[in-house]
Amino acid sequence: MPYSLTYNPQKYEEVEKYLSHLSEIEEGKALVIQTSSQEELDKLTWLFYDYLHLIGATSLYSIKKVFYNLCIGKKKPSLSNLVNATPKTLTQEVDDILQTLIASPAPRKKIIELVESRNYSWTSLGLLLLEYSRVMGE
Repeated sequence: MPYSLTYNPQKYEEVEKYLSHLSEIEEGKALVIQTSSQEELDKLTWLFYDYLHLIGATSLYSIKKVFYNLCIGKKKPSLSNLVNATPKTLTQEVDDILQTLIASPAPRKKIIELVESRNYSWTSLGLLLLEYSRVMGE
């Protein structure tokens, strides 16, 4: 069955009560929805996939079926799902920092400055270093 292209309130009635909880899920935690049958579990799973596809957030959440429970968690950020979430801002910022590091005669000092500035999370810095090592072949 193809994913929806428009929002239909009647279609998402069953999942609407859980949607406000999606943004509250912490990384490493999961929203667990108990169901009473396999049919209900399959229907809720498809509705969540359909809704996340509709809002463009499938790369940010993982959905798993555990017995008759539906577990929805946030995925760890990676360069691909962060770029999809905020394409212009993140891409420009990463490109600017990478260009600075590549052009710098002392890239290790620049990296230390980035860490000491505390303007970036450890995850962001890790992704940045992975991209830098990929570009530079290190």
